[in-house]
Amino acid sequence: VYNAETFAFVKSVALNYPAEQLVANNEYIYAANNFYSGGTLVELIDVSEDTNTVDVTLNAAINGLTASGETVYVMTNNETNSFIYALNGTTVSATTYLELANGRNLSVDGQSLYFTAETDVYKINSSLASTANKLFSVGSGNGYALTYGFNVFNGYIFTGNAGNFTDNGKVVIYKEDGSLVKEYTVGIAPNGFYKY
Repeated sequence: VYNAETFAFVKSVALNYPAEQLVANNEYIYAANNFYSGGTLVELIDVSEDTNTVDVTLNAAINGLTASGETVYVMTNNETNSFIYALNGTTVSATTYLELANGRNLSVDGQSLYFTAETDVYKINSSLASTANKLFSVGSGNGYALTYGFNVFNGYIFTGNAGNFTDNGKVVIYKEDGSLVKEYTVGIAPNGFYKY
């Protein structure tokens, strides 16, 4: 744990499993278990006691984690289907089934969730009560490399194209209709976008 203003180290909190991604929401820290090894657990840490409260086990490998308001969203996938779960505290409050293989890169912007499946970008309402709509495709080729990084801010969709993972990559920014806003050449394997 680091101080958000000074970035000074405050303390460490032991986890029961390796974590790929963390989000903080109200009284818990949600630690998604190891995306790339097929982890299916979200470990909830009570921030008042720095202890593991509960592990939420999901149906498939976790490949996305994001938070908005009172809700934490988790995406799982396999080679044929994907799922999005809404967690409120320690409870799964909603689930949606997607007939899309390898959904990943879950992001929230306003009342919408965005994610990728192969080379396509999708949008679904954060209530999970609607169907996911395909917005556009980022191109042809390796979907994993083309959307190695992904996030959405104020309606702008940021993708990190890792190319061949040895040469410089690209950051490509799109509008929801798929129109290009801006493209930048960056370092090797751009893989995350954060708003500070």
